[in-house]
Amino acid sequence: MLNLGKSQMTTDTQYKSKTRKPLTITIMGGGNRGKTYAEYALKYPDELKVLAIVEPNEINREYFTSLYQIPEHLSFADETSFFAQKKLSDAIFIATPDHCHYSQAINALNNGYHILLEKPIAQNLNECYDIAALAEKKNLLVGVCHVLRYSKCFQKVKQLIESKELGEIINIIHFEPVGLERMAHAFIRGQWRKQEDAGPIIITKSCHDLDLIQGLVGKKCKSIASYGALNYFKQENAPKGSTDRCINGCLVEESCPYSAVKIYLKERSWLRNFALTADEKINEEIIRKELKEGLYGRCVFHCDNTVIDSQVVSMLFEDNVTANFTMSAFTKKEFRTTRILLTNGEIFSDEKSITYSNFQEGTEKRIQINETSKHGGGDHVIIKSFINACRENSKELLPSNIDDSIEGFRMAIMAEESRIKKKMIEL
Repeated sequence: MLNLGKSQMTTDTQYKSKTRKPLTITIMGGGNRGKTYAEYALKYPDELKVLAIVEPNEINREYFTSLYQIPEHLSFADETSFFAQKKLSDAIFIATPDHCHYSQAINALNNGYHILLEKPIAQNLNECYDIAALAEKKNLLVGVCHVLRYSKCFQKVKQLIESKELGEIINIIHFEPVGLERMAHAFIRGQWRKQEDAGPIIITKSCHDLDLIQGLVGKKCKSIASYGALNYFKQENAPKGSTDRCINGCLVEESCPYSAVKIYLKERSWLRNFALTADEKINEEIIRKELKEGLYGRCVFHCDNTVIDSQVVSMLFEDNVTANFTMSAFTKKEFRTTRILLTNGEIFSDEKSITYSNFQEGTEKRIQINETSKHGGGDHVIIKSFINACRENSKELLPSNIDDSIEGFRMAIMAEESRIKKKMIEL
């Protein structure tokens, strides 16, 4: 009988709260992810306290100081002034732009802080190794925000695999549908659009997925091959009658699925990423100004983007386990799908449910995942795991500690090298 009641992964109820002071944290980066992680302190104030904020955007900084009652002397506009202070909190949550992660992580470790670090770890493999080595030297924890590892769906799939009732893994087929609007917002118009500045999309977006695959397989990747290109979002594919901005008399704007007028003004989607406090704070005047002057008003065919819009990766792991990964912008829905083929069964997951078959028994069963929060509940579970890991100073209590997370990052780096060099890479 398959037992889905226990897993090696940390859950909200696995560790019971003890009578002790809450873990104190500094939020470094008060944008979307910083807000999401900090919200745990509102729900569980006996476990987590937001003590300080480091954020250059005044509106976001005021959001934190007001909501978390942070005094003025613990509100910092820049990291230099923050690190000039003596150690203020037990840990730092680093949720800043990707290019800031390395220097901030090194500074935090040198100042004695445990770290929860937004993915990706850094921008190259040597920087990842530097952070891991310094954490080991300082006897400090670095958790990486691969929150999918903590989702209810992933945990149950992992339990199914580890039960061995379905045999051994032969192959994994994993698909990430980035979605038209997310691609247009983040990777064509937004801050991750230029590979030379932000990094390749296999790292900035899909390191989640390679980490997930590696976590399911549980073995080292031996070789990798990848293909992909910027196929569509470039000037030569601009429709006739299009203009440089959607609001500037574009003749095809009303029927364009990427219309900035539709996404931001009519549907009011993705507004939280305008570096302001909340959707309701952004009025029509602000949106129209952005459409006329800002990054997000530009036509997707007339931007300066260099990030690719589709990619496939093939991987060979130890014991001849193989995996295939596809990332594509050309989808409407954003739910990842994973099919795992085993010697005595198969598992299919779409983040909302799991269907698994046992070949010997001739049975098929379905598990519904009743979780409506983002990342399948993983955002809060990773915070809980981090708190317990810090209390015990034990990285074994944190499944996405930096030592484990580097392997998925290494796979992403090698996949990009394979794509550029157009050859298979031995790891």
